[in-house]
Amino acid sequence: MKQKFKKIWNILQIFILFYVFFVTLLVVNINEYGYSKLGKTTYIPITKSEKKYLNNFSNGDLAIIKNNKIKKEDYIYYYTIDSTEYFITDAKVVDISNGIYITEEGFSIEQDRVVGNKAIKVKFLGFIIDFLFKEIGYLLFIIIPMFIILIYHIYDFSKNMRKYNNIRINSIKRKNNIDTNKKKKNKDNKNKKDNKNKKEDEIEILDF
Repeated sequence: MKQKFKKIWNILQIFILFYVFFVTLLVVNINEYGYSKLGKTTYIPITKSEKKYLNNFSNGDLAIIKNNKIKKEDYIYYYTIDSTEYFITDAKVVDISNGIYITEEGFSIEQDRVVGNKAIKVKFLGFIIDFLFKEIGYLLFIIIPMFIILIYHIYDFSKNMRKYNNIRINSIKRKNNIDTNKKKKNKDNKNKKDNKNKKEDEIEILDF
């Protein structure tokens, strides 16, 4: 039962470390527009505000948008501004001129505002990522689990050190006992030899 629990705990630790690493990576790679970008891939948790501009996604989806080579007739995702906030929307490219993408609505989109042209959506993962990005979510599901894992490994290390020290102490004790017994045995053998020599000397004297 103990071994089974330890196996489950080890699997859980790997899962926790994986999602903590992934979420932390997303958090530290938030760009100037307020979205997480790793390399050429942008991760967008779809909330109600994002859904207004991205009709192909549902509330709670995670949109994963990759920036591949863009050509005419492609649908692109790009940053747009509403009042003082940036959002991502999509449009069809009808022309490309000097790195400027012309949409069918007549907008000119500069290259540095383009998010990408290939999108994948993962159902419900947007809810989770969006919650983990918040202070309460990061505290409950990132900081506290990592703190528990740290405490567990400190406890496990100290327990193993105590076990190692006990084994070492017992090994020294056994060695000392063996040395003591060996010395005692050597002393007994010496005494026996001395007694035997003494008896032989007495016999020689008597014979004389």
